[in-house]
Amino acid sequence: MNFYFTDMRRCFFAFLLICGVSLTGRAFTVVDGDGHSLSGAASLVLDFSGASVGEIPLDEYLSDIGESEDFEYEICKYYSDFINRFNERSRLLMLTRTEGKPFTLTVRVMAVNQKGNEATCEYVFSDTGSGQVLLIVSGRTREGRIGSFSNLVGDVIREAGGDFGSFMSRYLKNKNKSKNEKNSDPVYE
Repeated sequence: MNFYFTDMRRCFFAFLLICGVSLTGRAFTVVDGDGHSLSGAASLVLDFSGASVGEIPLDEYLSDIGESEDFEYEICKYYSDFINRFNERSRLLMLTRTEGKPFTLTVRVMAVNQKGNEATCEYVFSDTGSGQVLLIVSGRTREGRIGSFSNLVGDVIREAGGDFGSFMSRYLKNKNKSKNEKNSDPVYE
């Protein structure tokens, strides 16, 4: 009887975890690559060039709502917010704005909702020297309730940095763990 309640409790907590991830809107999916060589430091590039709000390109939307200048000014803050949150939570990889690091992380903002508090991004790690793509992760983040469009986008980018840092920390840890398990020879253990 005790066994039944323990299993039910585990199922209940797993259900809550799944619901929590879906309700917060923070989910990441590996789209391509494995990133097995990622470690050390990576340069960060935030790319809003392909972003849209609904069917409207982001730059047109910003012009329509009169926030083009504010948005350009805020982008510098977005970099520091993303880097700070990512680096707080990532254990095996650190981000910087300094160019020339072995890896480059390009965060392509693909879509932003009309309010500015939800964004879908593609996180692309590449080898800086060769340009070879090592890992592509897709994710969606929602954050912020009150503020201008530019301010809310900043909230989303800041949270995306922390959430993606946590994701990458777990992902790389699991990659290294499975790599070590494959390299071990059971005959000699």
